[in-house]
Amino acid sequence: EVLMYSVIRQIHDHRLVSLVGVDGVGKSTVAVAVANYIADRELFADSIVFVRAQGITNYKSFLLNLQQSLLSCSIGDSLRSRLTPRDAVIAPEEGGTPYPEEALITACLQPLSMLIVIDHIDDLLSDYQRESVSDFRCFLFRLFDQCPKIKLLVVSTDSLKMRNINNVGAGIVEFSVSVGTLTLNSSLRLFARLAPSLSTAQSKDDFINAMQPTDQQHVTYASRDASTLSQRILELFEQGHPAKIVRLACESTEQSVEQLKDTGMAIIARALTPYQSLSLSRPNLLATTPHYSAGTNSMER
Repeated sequence: EVLMYSVIRQIHDHRLVSLVGVDGVGKSTVAVAVANYIADRELFADSIVFVRAQGITNYKSFLLNLQQSLLSCSIGDSLRSRLTPRDAVIAPEEGGTPYPEEALITACLQPLSMLIVIDHIDDLLSDYQRESVSDFRCFLFRLFDQCPKIKLLVVSTDSLKMRNINNVGAGIVEFSVSVGTLTLNSSLRLFARLAPSLSTAQSKDDFINAMQPTDQQHVTYASRDASTLSQRILELFEQGHPAKIVRLACESTEQSVEQLKDTGMAIIARALTPYQSLSLSRPNLLATTPHYSAGTNSMER
């Protein structure tokens, strides 16, 4: 929730915000939460458009997908006539876009106050799609220039700046929000919320409390102050990767949850009894320590 509110605050202050992080860390989940929050409160006068760009590798396909997403949004019916190509071929203006679809889209969006969320744009902007990268940069420049009330949230593994997409309009500065792995407490809560066998509030609380060292609730796997104990617990929960935790929880059974809980409690118990742990792990000293034979001063090994 803290991350969601941070993204919303940046959208309020900037026209171009990127949500970045490694695959599986929960960027799309945050983007959906942001879109739903903004839509429920009608923070944009017209609509929220969510564009799923995964698997799209060329710019024309991206435009068609964006066009379809606009038609599917809450005001899609009113946009249909403006997004439908006329019978006559639209000739590109000098210095303008060679894509008729882009001209229709920017003309349609020009008077609107809208947030466009583009999820998983990595395939379009990969190193193998240099022409698409150039086209997308030009699209952003024209969009921000011609549509003053449009804002953009882009979800990707890297910021647009890292992909050499700069100078997309006067006064347009990309603000990036990084999505990292979850804290120990958040990892446990996410799992407990989604595991089918933890069906009551009491069972969820019992599971979380049994698996969580009290002084390490807010550390991540990579935190400098994360103890070895916390890291070992987090390893049971995919090192705090939200998407992997969701899968782990949804595929869990009552037996697997109990096994997970027993494993975590055993890890904690061993950490809290260091001397016992040492005695179990140290080598057999009798096998290597010299000793004296009875009745003699000679030392045998």
